[in-house]
Amino acid sequence: MDIDDAQPGFDKFYEIAKNMLDHFFPECTVTLSDKDPYYVTPQIKSMLRKKNKLLRKVRIEEADALTKIIGLS
Repeated sequence: MDIDDAQPGFDKFYEIAKNMLDHFFPECTVTLSDKDPYYVTPQIKSMLRKKNKLLRKVRIEEADALTKIIGLS
């Protein structure tokens, strides 16, 4: 097997894998400021934003479940 034969297959696999990762795990940006408490990590701040979105959509049960996860963090 020649290395040139494997490269296009790997390139296609890499493209598909990257697209799936971007779809299921989208990259998000969280900005921490000096006003945020020291215990608020980027992960917690992201979960708080998600909880607020759920509450605005009146998805209370999901927001409550997320609140418990945040409390354990």
